[in-house]
Amino acid sequence: MAKSYSPLRYPGGKGKFYKYIIPIFDRNNVKNAIYIEPFAGGAGLACELLIKKKVSRLVLNDYDRSIYAFWYSILNYTDEFCNKILSVDVTMHERERQKAIQLNKNTASLLDLGFSTFFLNRTNRSGIIKGGPISGTNYPLDCRFNKESLVTLIKTIASEKEKIEVSNLDAVDLIKELKDKNNKDDYFIFLDPPYYNKGKDLYVNFYKHEDHINLSETIMDNLKDYKWILTYDYCPQIKSIYMEHKESAYKNFKKKSYTLSYTAGKARKGIELLYYNKLIVPNIKY
Repeated sequence: MAKSYSPLRYPGGKGKFYKYIIPIFDRNNVKNAIYIEPFAGGAGLACELLIKKKVSRLVLNDYDRSIYAFWYSILNYTDEFCNKILSVDVTMHERERQKAIQLNKNTASLLDLGFSTFFLNRTNRSGIIKGGPISGTNYPLDCRFNKESLVTLIKTIASEKEKIEVSNLDAVDLIKELKDKNNKDDYFIFLDPPYYNKGKDLYVNFYKHEDHINLSETIMDNLKDYKWILTYDYCPQIKSIYMEHKESAYKNFKKKSYTLSYTAGKARKGIELLYYNKLIVPNIKY
């Protein structure tokens, strides 16, 4: 099993994309970039890039307060968070207690909410926060809860906290803030919005069709001068938004498709779309 650089198991996570993004960096002379993920989620790719010193800083943003609380907590309450991991009983009773915290996510403390997110992510099927628990003879509830290795990983990430910024903005608002920044060549943006078809089943904050259109327009209006990559599940609706109308402003977007292994639910391979700007992208081989 490939090493994970994120403490979170995240549906659609792009940790496996590392072996492809490095050739993109090399081909485009991307060095010491400030790396931005407006839809951070599990941020496995971002963490690997920082730990391996392929980027200089991370900007991790997620609109879901539960996800934001996790990242904020491991960076700002590292010892308290790790002590919670080491002392918690991984039981169904504890899982119910942690689920109750999610029901009050807007008022819960960031530390309590962040740990609840982590606990449910490690004990639910495929890491889906609103999903059912891991169960079965071969897969007990704690089978994804190796306390010592998770604490080690969290401390490794937290040791880089001076290089990590976390925020809890709508991705569209974050993108708009980038329009007026100077030195745009210093940045690299990786956009991984919720899946079009499966988003409502996997994420608390999923997109409707209008949200995907709004995102595309926001990217076009604000990120023309940035290097960025955008990934999506392969579907005609997304192709229509970004590429099919050649007379539209999106005609300058470049596109490739690639195969990615999915682990949410039944393991399978699927085709994804990749759009990009101001980059030379080698052929994708997965």
